[in-house]
Amino acid sequence: MDLTRMMIACNIPLAKVEQPEFINFFEKHCGKRLPSRTTLTKCMEEECETICSKIKEQLKEKDIFVQADETTDSQGRAMTAIMAGTLNGVTLERPFLIGLSDVTTINNQSLQLAVIRALRKVLG
Repeated sequence: MDLTRMMIACNIPLAKVEQPEFINFFEKHCGKRLPSRTTLTKCMEEECETICSKIKEQLKEKDIFVQADETTDSQGRAMTAIMAGTLNGVTLERPFLIGLSDVTTINNQSLQLAVIRALRKVLG
């Protein structure tokens, strides 16, 4: 789980665990075999579920805000980030990124769908 978390946090594609030089480096310096890409993907999905549960718990039965922000990623693709956070009237807490959609054409319907999907995934 730590390896998966580190690779995601460092923006290292999980496919790198299949590269011979990556495998050799890891085995030489860590003395262990790398898990397969499939195993890392399963770990990532489990970690995602854990994080979504924690976010759901923090937002549960509270007034929340939802924010959508359009941007482009490092490859120039249009992305929409969906964020949510609590409204307590006193402090502004850092929002959670609950969805990230690759949208080639953004309009009111595609944005609405992206927001609804993100909210359903996290809040149920």
